[in-house]
Amino acid sequence: MTEEKQQVGATVQEPQAETEKPQVEATKPMDFFVKLTCIQNELSVPKNQYNNYGKYNYRSVEDIQAALKPLLKKYKVAMRITDEVIRIKERFYLRATACLRDCESDAWAENIGYAREEDERKGMDSSQITGACSSYARKYALGGLFLLDDIQDADARDNQEAERSRVQRAVNQAISQSQIDQLKRLFDETQQGSMLNLETRITNMLRWTGAPSIPQLNQQQWQACMHQLQLKKEKMYSNGQQSLNYNQ
Repeated sequence: MTEEKQQVGATVQEPQAETEKPQVEATKPMDFFVKLTCIQNELSVPKNQYNNYGKYNYRSVEDIQAALKPLLKKYKVAMRITDEVIRIKERFYLRATACLRDCESDAWAENIGYAREEDERKGMDSSQITGACSSYARKYALGGLFLLDDIQDADARDNQEAERSRVQRAVNQAISQSQIDQLKRLFDETQQGSMLNLETRITNMLRWTGAPSIPQLNQQQWQACMHQLQLKKEKMYSNGQQSLNYNQ
């Protein structure tokens, strides 16, 4: 009897339900072009450099890169700048490409800047001339990508706008017969193994450049076509192959 009373009087403890932890929703990555817009609005690069010869303030490419680094980390993007020497008729130009790539997706954006090498510049040897030219081109490329104003900037003295006009006219000039032959020859060399016939590949390439025909390509378009075909050719032979499927 005593045992029954003890059982009746016993306090029965109900097992406590486990507290459900709130589920944290995964944060959706910011769209790449929203990131680019934010960087364009937040990037500030004062013109703290002073040119004693020309009597004006300017910003250097190093200034832009230093100001850009914290924003690259903040928005999880990577910056890459490359130089390429191109020849247009008898003159050499530095073509700098500033490419911004998203670390969270495959999105990217790029801008190209040109600068012409001077035949001679007082107080500089040939390597210094090329280095200064590269600096100008890189600054133009970065300035265009991140919407930096270029008023009285770019170390380019008073004839900056005239120089830009000369470069643009040279880039827009029609290609020569020799350049036409070079391009056609490169098309032939990369034709083997392509899923498309030669005529279709040429048509696709022209559609990509916006030119109606090969003879109507300008210098910049011709350089872009040659670059794409050279990359294909190098890839074919770097893999030890005589052919490679390619959609151009």
